Amino acid sequence: MDDTPVVLGINRTQDASICLMHGSHLDWAIQKERLTRHKHHWGKPGDLREHYLPRLPGLERPIDIVVECFSSDEEIRSLPAYEEELAATLTLAHGSRRARISHHLAHLYSVNGKDEPIVETPFEAVAAFRRMPLHALAIPPFLVTKRSEPELPA
Repeated sequence: MDDTPVVLGINRTQDASICLMHGSHLDWAIQKERLTRHKHHWGKPGDLREHYLPRLPGLERPIDIVVECFSSDEEIRSLPAYEEELAATLTLAHGSRRARISHHLAHLYSVNGKDEPIVETPFEAVAAFRRMPLHALAIPPFLVTKRSEPELPA
């Protein structure tokens, strides 16, 4: 029996997307706009049922880890609808894990500790805006430039 976790990533923001991984192997990844032909199509409750389940293989198997990416207050207000949709459309494995991350934090995760992009990008550098003390962030030091300017108010 294969105990490699099945990981589903769902980007609920502008340029909504979804990907399915089996361990570190990418099964597939697609942007919603490729299915709907609507440029920069935002993620919405109902996307799993309407756009992804009918077209993408593997979503019928138990999912071990679900990672959802959000960026706006409107999306956060829709959390109950997203929860309902996940429960109605996916089979979550016993002991499955869930994570919700900020769209902007996801940009930081796209760079590894060697200052190399994990995914190819036309940009030479990644910038981060922070509104918390530096010691509270788990960001590689090469991403942060210390300045003598005062901290912004929270």
